[in-house]
Amino acid sequence: MVRSHWTHTALYGRSATSKYCSSLVLTSTQEPPWPVIIYNKDQLESLEKKLQDNRSLMTKEAKKAAKLEKKLKILTGGYQSRAASLNKQISDVHEQVEQCFVELNTFEGLRSQELQAIPRRIQQLKEEVQRQMDRQNRLQMKYANLSMDKQHLYIQGHIA
Repeated sequence: MVRSHWTHTALYGRSATSKYCSSLVLTSTQEPPWPVIIYNKDQLESLEKKLQDNRSLMTKEAKKAAKLEKKLKILTGGYQSRAASLNKQISDVHEQVEQCFVELNTFEGLRSQELQAIPRRIQQLKEEVQRQMDRQNRLQMKYANLSMDKQHLYIQGHIA
């Protein structure tokens, strides 16, 4: 069934009558029946013209936006380069801080190990000093004995 001047209230919820298009409503048992809009040649040309106008307007607006973006980039270029530089510096400092934390943890672990090892090392050094003193005393005694033996031999060689 073809109807002229289809009421848009039923289709779109607006109360207006379209003077420019005819609608074809297919009647069948399936729900809901969707209207199919059939345009005449003038309407189609008008819509194509609107589409072309909208495309050209969109192109103009895109060029204008690109021009503004370029201008904005020029105006904010110094800030952007400064921000990039500062971000790099912040990143470098952050890496240094992380490295310092790693080093701090490492040296704290070494300190702990060294504090535990100090008493054992002191004891080992005391034992080593005692051994060296005992050895020195033994060698001094041996030297004294050998010196006495030499003197006895010298005296005996002189006497005989």
